[in-house]
Amino acid sequence: MAEKRVSVRLAAVGGRQVRAELEGVGEAGARGFGRLSREMEAANTRLAAFSRRVAIAAAAAVAAAAAAGVAMVRSGLQTVDAQAKLAQSLGTTVASIQTLERAGELAGVSMSGIEQATKDLTRRLSQAAAGSGPAADAQRWTQPPSELAPRGAERALAKSPSISDYKSTRPAV
Repeated sequence: MAEKRVSVRLAAVGGRQVRAELEGVGEAGARGFGRLSREMEAANTRLAAFSRRVAIAAAAAVAAAAAAGVAMVRSGLQTVDAQAKLAQSLGTTVASIQTLERAGELAGVSMSGIEQATKDLTRRLSQAAAGSGPAADAQRWTQPPSELAPRGAERALAKSPSISDYKSTRPAV
């Protein structure tokens, strides 16, 4: 392909004036670009500071989330451990303790209340089996008053069944 070159030479009337105006435009442009450059530098500095603050906040959020996760796992393990210890002390399984806990939640009773009541029941059953405590006292008075009157209270108490007679039928706890 052939190539053609053309040169054009312009001459301006009042060339010095045109030159001065172009230089004025050039100086104004240089000042404008200088000011724009300074503003961009300041904006970059502010953006970098903001970016550092965001990075710090993100790191803090990640640390807080990790700490919350660790706390949840630790709490879960403590709950399972407490259930295992309670089950062992009562001679039952963790599954039965978990069932009992769920039933307590549905009934609006706290697990600590259930635990205390269960421990009290175990203690009182042990006392009754040994022939002492309120349950043994109540057992002594199970004879109807009509049987107590003719024989005398001492004889009725001596012949009343002992709590130890019921050991084989004692409910497992």
